[in-house]
Amino acid sequence: MLPRRLRTLEVNLSASSTTERAVILDELGRMHHPYVLDLLYPLANSDDPEIRAAAIKAFEVFSVANPKVAMRHGSTFIRHEAAYVLGQLKCLAAVDELARVVRNDSDEALRLACVQALSTIGSAQAVPGLRTALRDASLKVRQASFEGLRAIGGLAVENAVADLLSDHDWELRQKAHALLQTTGWIPTTRQQKALWGIMSGRFDDVVCQGPEAIEPLLMATLRINDPAVRKWSATALARVGSPEVRRRLRGAVASPDPAIRLAAQEALNIFGESIAHQPVEERVESAQTPARHRQSTSNIFSSTTWFLSLMGHP
Repeated sequence: MLPRRLRTLEVNLSASSTTERAVILDELGRMHHPYVLDLLYPLANSDDPEIRAAAIKAFEVFSVANPKVAMRHGSTFIRHEAAYVLGQLKCLAAVDELARVVRNDSDEALRLACVQALSTIGSAQAVPGLRTALRDASLKVRQASFEGLRAIGGLAVENAVADLLSDHDWELRQKAHALLQTTGWIPTTRQQKALWGIMSGRFDDVVCQGPEAIEPLLMATLRINDPAVRKWSATALARVGSPEVRRRLRGAVASPDPAIRLAAQEALNIFGESIAHQPVEERVESAQTPARHRQSTSNIFSSTTWFLSLMGHP
């Protein structure tokens, strides 16, 4: 049930003169009930410029005073508009609520609007929310989050941007790599070193990380949207060598994602056709026949030659 005063204002809003309606809108903006937004939003698009300006102002005042109410309204359109307002007015009190929407809302456009709002606010308080957005399923959201973090800058964003070194989008990885080079960021864990080696095109730096390089290389092999990088990573995987790698690649051939299926088959071809078409249990290294040993040696030589050609060697 609506408060009596709010019901009275709603009735007067439709019957009053333009000047009186502007006064009512001002009072509505200072209230705290979510239904206020239902009254203000249509009038913010009014043909009457005075009413439109008064409604927009009231909407802004209400949203800044009640960011949680605004961002939890039932209308996606109103939440989207509120996110824009909160960003433009650099409302620090809204940071946590905007980050919550980024984490939980199913609407891509709304998550993007919240990331843009956090970026516009531009405070260190916005960094955790933007970092969460770096794991969003939407490339647009991840790109917007990166741009926001880059604008904020400073050492506080280094670890957040480093998360993008494992992103599925190669271009976004490259942007993160370029930014981290300018800050002097240094990878510390073996996985980070493997990711950095992939980005730098340093075959030896990746392979020398041993088993810790498997997960970054598998992700690059199966999910990166650049075919050359997928082949490079699969060649590195062949050098690392592991029955687990082969098992994972064979499992990926049955993926519902056609891009992953294709990438897995291409990777298995780099490992060798004899491996790709046999059950994992039969692939015992010590039981190789001389012919299979020669074929395996030939495959490794071919993979290495291919990689060296990528790196510009004759």
